[in-house]
Amino acid sequence: MQSKEQKQSSSSEPTETICRVFSRADRDNWKRELASLDPSAQFLANEWASLLETTYGYKTHLVTLKAGDQTIAAIPVSVVRSTLTGSRAISMPFFDLCPPIAKTADLAKSLFNELLSFAEKQKLDYVEARGWSNESTCGTPSLSFYNHTVPLSEGPESIFNRFSSSNRRAIRKAQKEGVDVGISTGIEAVKDFYRLQCITRRRHGLPPQPFTFFKNLHREILSEGKGVVVYARVENQTVSSSIYMEQGDTVHYKYGASDLAYQNARCNNIVMWKALEHFSQKGLRVMDFGRNSPKGQEGLRRYKLGYGAEEKTVHYHRYSLKKQAVVPMSDDIYGWHNVVFANLPAPLGRLAGKLIYKHIA
Repeated sequence: MQSKEQKQSSSSEPTETICRVFSRADRDNWKRELASLDPSAQFLANEWASLLETTYGYKTHLVTLKAGDQTIAAIPVSVVRSTLTGSRAISMPFFDLCPPIAKTADLAKSLFNELLSFAEKQKLDYVEARGWSNESTCGTPSLSFYNHTVPLSEGPESIFNRFSSSNRRAIRKAQKEGVDVGISTGIEAVKDFYRLQCITRRRHGLPPQPFTFFKNLHREILSEGKGVVVYARVENQTVSSSIYMEQGDTVHYKYGASDLAYQNARCNNIVMWKALEHFSQKGLRVMDFGRNSPKGQEGLRRYKLGYGAEEKTVHYHRYSLKKQAVVPMSDDIYGWHNVVFANLPAPLGRLAGKLIYKHIA
């Protein structure tokens, strides 16, 4: 279904496409496939894929390009089949960025072409590529975001000195008021986080993901030493909590939640500082703050920049197999439904999240 121009491989190297369906038995094979390209990609092809399969039933494939016996490019994708949102191959669901593992733009373009061929064979409606930044690879973006990262290599003191003055004051205020900050990989910390997550999502008029998702995240990632929960407590009650996940030399600030009743104690600021300090001392290179919409999220953008974050623009592409073209996407999550979710009783909000999220991806 691709055009002749799209079908052409831009790589001069002989390639063979191999698609592997994710299963626990394949883990060792996948590690060998990815080790020579980017060992950190194993996180997405193994732990994250297993989390998605266990929670939502998504099947993950590894699309690779090979030159002889050598793997020269790869991308993990999950197949999402939904009667509400269409059938899609996504790299990767619920993960902000999953760029191709390819050393050149030519190889990335060839890999995208093979991803389209894979989607055709699977009889899917769309391919969604998240973070393939080179427009010559996928065409005009469907949607663009800001992405913010904080370098960690210079050490905690240098990181702190790059903060905005308001952030430094907020952290000192939290320290002066005796806010208790800690780090945990335990399931109880995850339960405390989820309680706050439900409060936060309701405040924004959105349902929370099901607790099963975070329970599986704990089993697949936190309990395996590949992430932590950082929390702040006031009077022995957890009032701010965030989840961070390691991927190679990068740590992802993935989820954050808090109780606004304690906002003046500046708990969110000291939680972030504790995390940055911890991962810098651990020797990681960078913290990724995730994506940020250019529309309607200026406050969130300022918050991230206030930690000395470096900003770049990243792109999403949704390719329609029917239209044989990249089509627009919307990142507008606000509308009439926010009023409904904000006023639903908490149990119904959690039920809505359980029913909805497997379709969103």
